[in-house]
Amino acid sequence: SIFDGAGRRGGQSLIHGYAGLAYKRAGDYVNSEAQYIAAIRFEGKEWEFTDPAENNASNSLRNLLFMYDAVCQGYGCGLLTSDEDVHLMKVGCVVFALLGRAKIIRVSGGSFRDMAISTVRTWKMLKPKFAKERNALNAFLDACAKPDIDSY
Repeated sequence: SIFDGAGRRGGQSLIHGYAGLAYKRAGDYVNSEAQYIAAIRFEGKEWEFTDPAENNASNSLRNLLFMYDAVCQGYGCGLLTSDEDVHLMKVGCVVFALLGRAKIIRVSGGSFRDMAISTVRTWKMLKPKFAKERNALNAFLDACAKPDIDSY
C-alpha cells in the first residue's frame, strides 16, 4: 500500500484515485471516470462524504464530479462532441441528480454550489423511488459497485 499526502494509508482506492486524476488532466475523461469509479468501489458503502475530503472515497467522488462538470461545460461550449463525450455528459447529469437528492451536492454552498443550482432541474428526471435521500445515495453506490465501468 501507499500513503497519500495526509499520511493516510490508501492501497487500491488511492492508486485508482490518482490514476483518475492523471487521466482527467490528460483529457481522457472515459478512463478517468473508470478509475474514479474503481476507487469508490474499493471503498465500499461504509464511508461518509466529507467536503473538504477527509477520506479516499470523498476525494475520488469530488474529482469525479469535477470531471463530469468539465465534460458538461466542454459539451456546452462545443469542444467535446464525440459519442463518448455525450454519453459521459448524460451519465454526469444522472449522477448530479442522484447526489443532489442525496444532499451530497448542496445548493446552499460548498465546492459544488454552482453544479447544484443547475442540478435541481435534473431531479425531475429521476424515478420517484429515488426521491428519498438514502435511496438516491444507494443507487449511486450500487452503480459504483458494479464489476466494471460498462455495467456502471
